[in-house]
Amino acid sequence: MLKPGFAFSAGGALAMLSWLALSASLFVSDPLRTAIWTGTTIAVPALLGLAYAVLLLRGLRERTGGGFGSIAAVRQLFTSDAALAAGWLHYLAFDLFAGRGSRARELRPMCPRSSSFLVCY
Repeated sequence: MLKPGFAFSAGGALAMLSWLALSASLFVSDPLRTAIWTGTTIAVPALLGLAYAVLLLRGLRERTGGGFGSIAAVRQLFTSDAALAAGWLHYLAFDLFAGRGSRARELRPMCPRSSSFLVCY
């Protein structure tokens, strides 16, 4: 059984490692870069998405009310640790998936590669 606290911490650590690898990939040859990008922007988000789905289902079963109609309703929705961890994992998965585009732009000739470290951290 996936524990929300573990998923929250492990997901954050995995995302940080993925961002570091994604940034470092700008300085390696193309075949290795492709493997890193596939792992960090496809495989890791898919894994986070799977954990998100598991925790979301658990959060919906534990649901004590709430919704998306107001900030108070969203706050109530996230009173479940499972729903809160699911929301965090959803954010991390989307962030990594979208990160591929920002790294691809840095491979253009006019963009300094060192800017990724300043923008991301």
